[in-house]
Amino acid sequence: MPLNEKQLDMITSEKELQYERRNVLKAEITFKNRSRGFIQRVMLDGRRWDQLDEKQVEQLRKNADTDLKCIEEAHKELNLDGSLPKVQSMVIALAIEKGANKTFIERYASSVLTNFVGMLYLKPFQKKLQRDMGKIIAKHFPEIKDWVEHDDQFGIGLPGVAAIVGEAGDLSNYEYPMKIWKRFGLAVIDGERQRRVANDPMKAIEHGFNPLRRSLMFTLGDSIVKRKPTEKNDFKPCRLHALLEERKEYERGRDTIVKYKDKKTGKMVEKPISVGHIHARAKRYVEKRILCDLLYAWHEAYGINEAAYNHVSKGLQPDNDQDDLDDVVGMYREFKNQ
Repeated sequence: MPLNEKQLDMITSEKELQYERRNVLKAEITFKNRSRGFIQRVMLDGRRWDQLDEKQVEQLRKNADTDLKCIEEAHKELNLDGSLPKVQSMVIALAIEKGANKTFIERYASSVLTNFVGMLYLKPFQKKLQRDMGKIIAKHFPEIKDWVEHDDQFGIGLPGVAAIVGEAGDLSNYEYPMKIWKRFGLAVIDGERQRRVANDPMKAIEHGFNPLRRSLMFTLGDSIVKRKPTEKNDFKPCRLHALLEERKEYERGRDTIVKYKDKKTGKMVEKPISVGHIHARAKRYVEKRILCDLLYAWHEAYGINEAAYNHVSKGLQPDNDQDDLDDVVGMYREFKNQ
């Protein structure tokens, strides 16, 4: 059954709310990056970055991240809502207990905590936007709501579905999974993974990479990684988490040697595949399956728009490294021909 006028209006509302939410997230990231920058400048202690070697730069950045984490944990644990001088002294004391550098903390604390105050006001607003977006899906797209709630194997919930719709719009416009993969930076284009291209304008247009949409899928993939049922939580078994573990086993057996680009020489070198590489490949696979599953459920509920037929996005290819996903694409072809 095609979407009605009200549902199309609600998709527009979702896009507007997602745009607002995106701006709030950008502001939060800006506050956090500023805080990290303040700490790093204080830790440089009059030196310039070019006076440090690679190991010193890496260690300084690691120390700054540790201090920022300590202050963040202290501020969150104390849950303070008083004047900045009082808050500052209490946070400093607790952050030092947690492992922050006592030598530098008093010099950067006021600047960092000012940014934290800004973040405190943004977080509730961001959560409210997320809830409102989920409510729109629940109220106006009952088929998708039922699919999410009754398929306890899915694992990302209404807010995650709402964010995808907010970025992609009407999913009836995407005939095959490859098209929505490209929208979210997960496609394979001319044999390469979709990515940001800086030195070739034509190739950059062809790739059409948007880091914010890619980060959304990265975050949703993270939620699947963290849904592992244990004795300490009450998570239900999640099909996508089980699929992640299966995919890791597949990746371990697929390649034992992979090619990396050496940062120093710029040449391609062969190295044994790392645990992190295996995890990243499996996680990317699951992110693509999230979009596949949602797209199929949407098409079952609302069909495919006529405008989507015979529309081929230039350069898009199925991911030959992920055979299971090719089977899913075949499912769409059968569905279209019914």
